[in-house]
Amino acid sequence: MNRSNWIKRALAVCTVALAMTAAHAGVDVNTAPASELDAVRHVSRGLSKRIVAERHRAGPYKDWTDLIKRVRGIDNKSAARLSDAGLLVQGVTYTGSRDGGQSPAAAAAPTTGGAVGGQPTVGKDAANTPMSPPTIGAPAPATPAREAAKP
Repeated sequence: MNRSNWIKRALAVCTVALAMTAAHAGVDVNTAPASELDAVRHVSRGLSKRIVAERHRAGPYKDWTDLIKRVRGIDNKSAARLSDAGLLVQGVTYTGSRDGGQSPAAAAAPTTGGAVGGQPTVGKDAANTPMSPPTIGAPAPATPAREAAKP
């Protein structure tokens, strides 16, 4: 192999390595031009143009929810996929649910169900809920089958 071909191959390897590093480093929708957004997997030219156009029209995106609301073609599922590919909003990855429901963190948060004063229903005085394990030695909650079996 002559020296010229060796240099070309070395440059190609360096270019690929740099592109892979940039993809893993993350691309922020508030600072990246359309050409940089195009380099993110799952971002089409049309989507990158819509992201940039909306950013110029209404200002930077506040968070992922703002991006999802403002840009046609991005929903919870695609936001999760784009985030996995390295897209960021305000330097943050998407943490919402892929199915459009609550995020896992929101689903695990305490609820204010029947608590007094809007306080969360957690702790030793809270009723057994799907979010709190039953207390050891406590009677099982009443069910229609148990009520019917009582003498």
